[in-house]
Amino acid sequence: MLIRARAAMFKSLVDAVGGVEAARAVIEASVGHDISIASISRMQNANAEPVWAWVVALEDAAGQAPFSKMRARQLGQQKASSAVISHLDALRESSEMVLALAGAERSDDPQVLARALKETQDVADLVNHFVATLSDQCSGRVPQGAVPLKARGRA
Repeated sequence: MLIRARAAMFKSLVDAVGGVEAARAVIEASVGHDISIASISRMQNANAEPVWAWVVALEDAAGQAPFSKMRARQLGQQKASSAVISHLDALRESSEMVLALAGAERSDDPQVLARALKETQDVADLVNHFVATLSDQCSGRVPQGAVPLKARGRA
């Protein structure tokens, strides 16, 4: 049942970015290699699970976040200020940065450049947070309320 829901959400993202060809272009720009239209079709038809990196790229391009919202609900709608470090946060933020930087490379528009700066700063802030948390864990200091990295995968 859940695969059908994910397929429907994936199809809505593909439609939101302009169809299969546009989705392929968005995904290829994000992941840096060619993908097949057949793979996108399999995911839309519930014959394959959507790839998370592809989902993130499509969510960013469409300005919609059905998968991210579903995941947030599954995780109990953690607050953004939570002490949890997640590789998915890193993937999402860095994907947003890459897309913004790609736009900035093609534009002199101050708004496009400002978005690239903001997304790059978000990644820098996240990385600094990761470094601080990992440093604390390596030294045996875990801030109150922080979840150790090894416990995060069990959530």
